[in-house]
Amino acid sequence: MGTNTISTDSRRQYFLDNLKLLLTVLVVFHHAAQAHNEGAYWPYSFEDTSMLIPWIWKFLSTNASFFMGLFFLIAGYFVPISYDRQNSGVFVKKKLLHLGIPCALMSMILSLMVGHFEIGHMWFVENLLVFSLLYVVYRLVFKPKYNPTEPRNMSMVWFLVIAMVMGLAVQIVRGFSPQDRWINVLNILYFEPARYPQYVVMFILGVYMERRRMMENLDCRTGFNCLIIGLLLTLGNYLRSSGPWGSFVDHWFGFYESMMSISISFGLIWVFKELFNGTNSFFKWACKQTYAVYIVHLPLMILIQFLTDGMITRPIPEFLFIGVVSLVASFLISWGINALLELPKIRK
Repeated sequence: MGTNTISTDSRRQYFLDNLKLLLTVLVVFHHAAQAHNEGAYWPYSFEDTSMLIPWIWKFLSTNASFFMGLFFLIAGYFVPISYDRQNSGVFVKKKLLHLGIPCALMSMILSLMVGHFEIGHMWFVENLLVFSLLYVVYRLVFKPKYNPTEPRNMSMVWFLVIAMVMGLAVQIVRGFSPQDRWINVLNILYFEPARYPQYVVMFILGVYMERRRMMENLDCRTGFNCLIIGLLLTLGNYLRSSGPWGSFVDHWFGFYESMMSISISFGLIWVFKELFNGTNSFFKWACKQTYAVYIVHLPLMILIQFLTDGMITRPIPEFLFIGVVSLVASFLISWGINALLELPKIRK
């Protein structure tokens, strides 16, 4: 990607938009893998057990350790920037329109598809709306003063402390609420307690880093160290089995996963800041579609899975086929949706 179009007059950083694009692609393939995971809850399933992929849970586990937390961190980074540009009333109105309406509409579609209330992947959008509204309460009640300063440095000690605090919270919560147990509060708030501390910490961390301009100042040494630690922890997660190493990781997975979340997230942020902090017409187009792709991809994928049932009889080619077709179709449909939303009457 060329750097000749890097923004010089805006706080918005292209590397975060490009990173969200990668995360969106990863979400699509994460969901494409669900049907191949034994015992996973998914509307589409294979009658032939040979279509299951024994190691796919490691791919899912690694993704889940960081990608939604990183989404929350990036969202948290942009929340105070957005709030500063408008008053609280306008901010709330825009969040309700941008997050609340898509969440309600897609939840209705998913519920009709499965025959009972289902919020599915929109739990992220719903919780992001809750976090954003709580941020408004924080700004109105405490009225924090913000004086822009020079970007502050971050160190590995700083990251390790955050990972340990997050890990302790996750480890405690998982003592009474294990992974993959979801709670539905009054058919309003849907969340997984086992990972919720991670999401809360990452969102707050995004807000904190923006106020101190720490994202822009992630130095090469810290970023590289995070990347290496993240890769090693990922390898360790893929090497999990029923042996001593697997038992150790399983027992302390709250800490292990939290360390993965922090190290992989900031390793990726560093890589994208150094290598992909530019844009071109294609990436501008693709980044513009990411939110809509996240919204529409899941019901579209389920439809594609049923329509192509039995077409491919080998698991990995089927997984890749569903992922690629769902991804391309989601981008094209999102392009059409966004084009409609640009029409003056519809936009109003």
